Amino acid sequence: MMDDLLNSASVLALSAGFISNRMLWSAAGQGGGYIISQSIRFNDDDSAYMYRTPSVAGNRKTWTWSGWVKRGNLTGATTVLFEGGSDGANRTLVYIDFAERIGVYNNTGGSNTLSRLSSAVLKDTAAWFHVCVAIDTTEATAADRVKVRLNGDQITLWDTDSNTISQNDDLNINNTILHAVGANPWTPGNYWDGYLADIHFVDGAALDASYFVENPGPNCKPIEFDASAVSGLTGDQIPDMTSSSAPSGTVTASNENDPAWKAMTDDGTSSYWQALAGSPGFTEEWIGYQFTSAKTIAAYSVQAWTDTNRFPEDWTLEASATGSWSGEEVVLDTVTAAGFSASEVKNYTIDTPGSYAYYRLSITKASGTDLNVNVAEWELFEASTGYGTNGFHIDGRDSADLGDDESGNGNDYTTSGLTTADQMLDSPTDDAANGVGNFCTLNPLMKHAGAVLADGNLSYTGGDKSAAGTIALPEAKIYFEVTPANQHVLI
Repeated sequence: MMDDLLNSASVLALSAGFISNRMLWSAAGQGGGYIISQSIRFNDDDSAYMYRTPSVAGNRKTWTWSGWVKRGNLTGATTVLFEGGSDGANRTLVYIDFAERIGVYNNTGGSNTLSRLSSAVLKDTAAWFHVCVAIDTTEATAADRVKVRLNGDQITLWDTDSNTISQNDDLNINNTILHAVGANPWTPGNYWDGYLADIHFVDGAALDASYFVENPGPNCKPIEFDASAVSGLTGDQIPDMTSSSAPSGTVTASNENDPAWKAMTDDGTSSYWQALAGSPGFTEEWIGYQFTSAKTIAAYSVQAWTDTNRFPEDWTLEASATGSWSGEEVVLDTVTAAGFSASEVKNYTIDTPGSYAYYRLSITKASGTDLNVNVAEWELFEASTGYGTNGFHIDGRDSADLGDDESGNGNDYTTSGLTTADQMLDSPTDDAANGVGNFCTLNPLMKHAGAVLADGNLSYTGGDKSAAGTIALPEAKIYFEVTPANQHVLI
C-alpha cells in the first residue's frame, strides 16, 4: 500500500451497485418496494446529535426503538444511539460500547437494573445494520422485559447479561427529561459516529422487528412501518401523588390507616394504602381516584404489599361519570382469587372501556386471617395507537430540519452539530435511478495508524499515509470522485 495514497483527501462518492460480496450481517443495498431515500451523518468531531425534552410523560414501562445504523470511526469508546437521562444515576440508553457490542442499560436513582452487552460485534463499516430494542417491564417473565434484535433476529448470546428490572418498573425513557439521538443528552457526550436512517420510536408498545424489516438475517430488508397496525398503552394516568389532591385529581378511600394516596406514588412497596377494618373484618373496602376530566381507562395494574395476610383477593373495578356511586356506576372488571405473592404486580385489561372521571377499586376479600387489606400500587392506563404520546419518526428527509418528526406527532428533535450537508444518499436500500444506495467509505480497519478519518469516513487527513475503501472495485464501469484538500492524491 503506497504511503501517499489519499493524502489529505475527501472521498465524495462511489457507486454502490456492486456490493453483493459485502453483505455480511447487513441489509445494505437491498432492493425492494420500500426505499429509504437518505440517511443522517453524525460526525463525532462535530459533537453532532439531536435532542428533545417531552412536555408530558409517556409510557415508561413499554416502548420500542428501531433504526438502521452504519458505523463510522471505530473509536474504542462508548457511542450512544438513543438515550433518555438526566444524569449518570438516571439514564436509559441503547448504545455501542468500546468493544463494538450492542448495549442496553438502565440506571434509576443510582441503582443499575439493566446492563446487557451482545456477544456479536458491529465492526463492519461497509454494512448497514438494523437494530430494534423493545422494552416491556409489564411482562411477568423477567427475560421477556428486554428484547434486542439485530437484522430481525433476536439476540440471545450476551457477554454481559444483568437484568434485575422488576415487573412494572418505570425506566427513564419517556420521562419528562432530556432525550437524545446520537449522544447522551445530559453532558452531552458519547457522540455517535456514523450514519442513522429511518429512526422510529414507538411510545406504549413493545414491537418485534417484523414491523420494520423482512427476511431476517444477512438479507434483511426494510419495510414501511404501518403505525395504524399498532395498539398499546399510555403511561400511568394517575400522577405520582404527594397528597390526596396533589399534584392533580383527588384520592379517596373507605378507610385509611395508611393514606390512600400512598398507593399512587410510583415507589413500589416503599409505601402503601392500608384499610384497617379490624375484627370481624370487612365486606368492602375501596380506594378511588377522580381525574380532572374524563378518561377512557383500558387497563390497570395492582401491586400487593409484602404482608401475605393483607393481599387483595377479590374486587371489582368500577367507574362513574358523577362520583355519586348511587347505582349509576358501571363495573369494568371483576377479579376473584387474584393469588398474589409478596410485592407482585398483576396487570389487567378492560374489555369494554368507557369515558369516566371517577374510578375506584372495590375490594371484597383479602388473603389473610386478620381481614385487613393493603395495596402497594394502583395504576390506570389509557389505550394508545400508532406512535403514542412521545413517539417519532426521524428520517432526515428535510435537510434544513434533520430532526423533523415525520410521524404526525410533531415531536421534533433539535439538532446540534448537524448541517444540511449531513443529509446523505447513503442508504440500506438501492435506488440507482436516484443515486441512493450503500456507498463506499474509507475503512478504519484498513488504514495506516497515522491516518485520521472523519465525516462518516468520507474525509482523510494524516500526511503520507493510506486508507482503503470499504467496497472492492468491480469489473465494470464505475464512477467516483476524490477532492484533494492539498498536495496530491494517488488512487
